[in-house]
Amino acid sequence: MSPLSHCLSSLALFVGWSAGARVRSRRHARDDTKTTAGMLASSPAYASEQDAPLRFAKRGSPDELPHVSFPVSLAGARELKDTGAVSVRWLAHSQVKNALGRPMTWDDMARTVWGGLGPAFQPTHPDGDKVERQHFWSDFREVLAAQQMRRAKMLTRSIMPVHPMFKPEQTMEESAQRVRADFPTDFPTMQIKRFLEQGGLRLDPQIFQREECGGGREFVNGAVALSGLAGWAVAQVSPAAFGSKWHIGRIRPEEVAILVSSAELDADEDIRGAIAAMGLREAAGFTAYEDGSPVHPAWPAMHSAASSLSTWLEVVANLTDAQRAEVRLLDFSIAYWRTLAGVHYASDNRAGLALGQYIIRKSLPKHLAEMYNCDKNSRKSIEKYVQAKVKLLEKSQPLDWATWTPEFWEPPTLQD
Repeated sequence: MSPLSHCLSSLALFVGWSAGARVRSRRHARDDTKTTAGMLASSPAYASEQDAPLRFAKRGSPDELPHVSFPVSLAGARELKDTGAVSVRWLAHSQVKNALGRPMTWDDMARTVWGGLGPAFQPTHPDGDKVERQHFWSDFREVLAAQQMRRAKMLTRSIMPVHPMFKPEQTMEESAQRVRADFPTDFPTMQIKRFLEQGGLRLDPQIFQREECGGGREFVNGAVALSGLAGWAVAQVSPAAFGSKWHIGRIRPEEVAILVSSAELDADEDIRGAIAAMGLREAAGFTAYEDGSPVHPAWPAMHSAASSLSTWLEVVANLTDAQRAEVRLLDFSIAYWRTLAGVHYASDNRAGLALGQYIIRKSLPKHLAEMYNCDKNSRKSIEKYVQAKVKLLEKSQPLDWATWTPEFWEPPTLQD
């Protein structure tokens, strides 16, 4: 094994209320004028669980949480500390502010990171207003259809290309299992090793081999730097992802499935029929995983937020068109395979990808300058250079996660 490898190895359109999805929970039925707070506003405190909106609680599992009021605050985090709740963060948390680069209100964050939360990113709920319900059930249908296809042992390539690191005949079940318990840096490391072994990954010398710092061949500012960046990128985005999760509190698909299965939540006939055919006994049975989803809300997806290789590797290396296509497909695949597993809606994935992209673009110039300078002057030069390169790449190699799809893309559709 080469030193490089050893170093890296160590590490649907609106269909109407009557004909469309009937999404009003029988437990939470109320007049349309009393719908939950908008996605850009803070949720109020509710007098009782019966009055509360349908939000994440890990229903139908041994880890079901007590009543949670979203958005979660420090006080709420303290109430959850002895439960199974994972990584509870709130927007005023220092880690979240540091990840975003400055303190942000939710409205500010929604506008800045997600452009006001358009349809591709919206964390809709099953008990919102009519338009919100329409978007929610469209999102849920895709997850449900993916479960039908996964259970039928269909191949991943029937809906999208399979990344060259994986076997072409990989089933959707196999794709789902690949993103079950992967270490956060596994896939970026695999991709970087592939490029290095091919001998075609050209790191940008204006960052890693500056003339005023001696230039020449590098290992510390080479393979070591790449392995460190893979871990840094995941750590940088995680707090903001979890802060957003516990602010919005989006219910997991498995919870929706078990509520529909038990007739506690109404839905269109095709959705009810598809769920009934699964014979669910517990919520986790909807998913590819024995324990179902993790014990934190759905939106945005953390696997997606951590999939930022296509953002930072584009900056630190001078990618070829083929390499660029590969890393984008990898990020999208790792994100979407969590939908194949039944634990995320497609909008969770796109929102996570966009969050990771935003944070890395903002954080990368300063981080690279601090890590790979040799003196005060080179630090300033690196930061200025990276800032300019990020802006140039946004124009010359645009990547909009609201709309990007692989070259071949046929999202799952519900079968009769």
